[in-house]
Amino acid sequence: MTALWSLLIVLFGWFARDNINWMWMISLIIFFQYITDLFDGAVGRYRDAGLIKWGYYMDHLLDYFFIASIITAYSLLFPASFNLLFMGILIVTAGFLVSVYLFYSVSDKMNISFLNCGPTEIRLFLILLNTTLIFLGVDLAQKALLYIFIAEILILFFMVYKTQKTLWKKDMAIKNHTQ
Repeated sequence: MTALWSLLIVLFGWFARDNINWMWMISLIIFFQYITDLFDGAVGRYRDAGLIKWGYYMDHLLDYFFIASIITAYSLLFPASFNLLFMGILIVTAGFLVSVYLFYSVSDKMNISFLNCGPTEIRLFLILLNTTLIFLGVDLAQKALLYIFIAEILILFFMVYKTQKTLWKKDMAIKNHTQ
């Protein structure tokens, strides 16, 4: 379903260029994606049809496509002069996903939230952002976008700093234990 939700978000982003009220549909799709994402694993386990490795891989790959579709939809609302900034936002946002998955691969610990902010809070933030865009327009967002991008970079930097510090301690504990 996430593939369908992603396509619809881009489509509604395209429509929102002419009528900002299409952002309501993007918010609705974000909610639908939350519901289907919440239940896909549970349904697989209930039916005893879950494919753990395939499911993990596809779930997280589609999470990336979903996030990319949202960023693409937002970029459609802005003049072309913002395309490079949106490319940077996509790259930094992907950095959060890559960091989470790499941490899991080396620690066997999946931690999808940072500073008490996880996927649910991000979805709520996006719905609030959409509502703000509808009522206040894109002009204000154009002025704030660079600052949002800088904040995103700083948060990613802080997350990577904390993660590498945790991994360093684990490595040192292993190293000291084996000596």
